Amino acid sequence: MASLLGVTGDQNEFDQGDHLDQSSAVQGVVDYYGVVDLSDASAERDRMSAATNQSNDVPYFAFEEFLGVGYGKAEAEKASAIRYLSEKAPPFMILHGTKDMVVPMAQSEALFDALQKQGVPCEFLVIEDAAHGDDLFYQDEVSDAVLRFLTSISEEKE
Repeated sequence: MASLLGVTGDQNEFDQGDHLDQSSAVQGVVDYYGVVDLSDASAERDRMSAATNQSNDVPYFAFEEFLGVGYGKAEAEKASAIRYLSEKAPPFMILHGTKDMVVPMAQSEALFDALQKQGVPCEFLVIEDAAHGDDLFYQDEVSDAVLRFLTSISEEKE
């Protein structure tokens, strides 16, 4: 969600609710092991459901919670942050663990590569032996790196 917000802040199609006269753009994004490319979500859902003999009501990665029940390719692509990348994107810091069994590290690698190709300032911090949501993401060393990144963005805007 943070990545999607970061790359769509200048697109009115996502603006809803109050204060629509205010910008939705952010100054920077810290992406913790996010899913940024959902373009194959419906095919993966169907493949995993068939492989596990489960109904399509229980999709792989619980995509229904993010995309809604009965989502299709169009909804999955619209929710893919990587689809909206441009040179206008704010600086990104991406964190991912080497033992994440929920979101493949390939998601973060693809985001990092795409940001670099657009010339967007980005950092990629790989946390050794960290699983998805692991306490290793909250150790002082990692928190300090995130704080340094956020501070650098703040100082650049002054």
